[in-house]
Amino acid sequence: GQKLEVTLDELMKGYSRQSDYTRKTEKLSQDRRSVEDLKNEYTRQNEEAKIKRDQYEKQIQILSEQLKQAEPSKADFDNLYENNPAEYVRLKAEQDRRKELMEKTRIEQERIAAEKREEQTKQYNVYLDQQRKLLAEKLPIYADKEKGADFIKNLTSYAKSIGYTDQEIAMLVDHRAVLMLANAYRYDKLKKANLKNKKVTKVSKVVSSSSPKVQDDSDVAKRIKSKKAALKRTGKVNDAVHVLQELYSQSTT
Repeated sequence: GQKLEVTLDELMKGYSRQSDYTRKTEKLSQDRRSVEDLKNEYTRQNEEAKIKRDQYEKQIQILSEQLKQAEPSKADFDNLYENNPAEYVRLKAEQDRRKELMEKTRIEQERIAAEKREEQTKQYNVYLDQQRKLLAEKLPIYADKEKGADFIKNLTSYAKSIGYTDQEIAMLVDHRAVLMLANAYRYDKLKKANLKNKKVTKVSKVVSSSSPKVQDDSDVAKRIKSKKAALKRTGKVNDAVHVLQELYSQSTT
């Protein structure tokens, strides 16, 4: 029990020292280094801290497994209780200590998992902010204080009208996918406006059996459905682009 305790304490202290060093690195004053130097130093230290954390997490996992394997069986305890009370008391004390250590390792594992989740959330928010800025640059109406909200609302309605679900729309974070959707929406809107302004003369036609067949709508629907399924399964930007390209090509025919 004592050996396991020292191992866990040393693991925690070692990781704590690394974390303290990383925090101090983040506080380096700007008058000593340029902004770029600070950024590079922070990135390097951050990567090193992640490596240390991963190693620490693996060691904690190994320790947790060792503690579980060292757990005596109920039959052993029952036998000692009947035949060797002194040994039973000693092993019972070790078992209690082992349970305490297992609880410590569990808490550490949960803390590391929470730290990783927080890190991933921060990284996603940074990415989201970058994509919003790029979209605002390439699609100014998106950031327009007066027209932006209505445009986004109309674009969302258009996406749903061509088969997108709320979940699929929420996955359109990459600005390139949103731009393609916006282009399809604008083209479709323009095409409908042009049709309204034209006088269409209806002429009865008899289509002979020798006339070439147009592509069956069911084939188009199957293609779109297949590509949307791939997007839902992977969440990748390329799959989103494929869906939008298919929808765009259909709207132009």
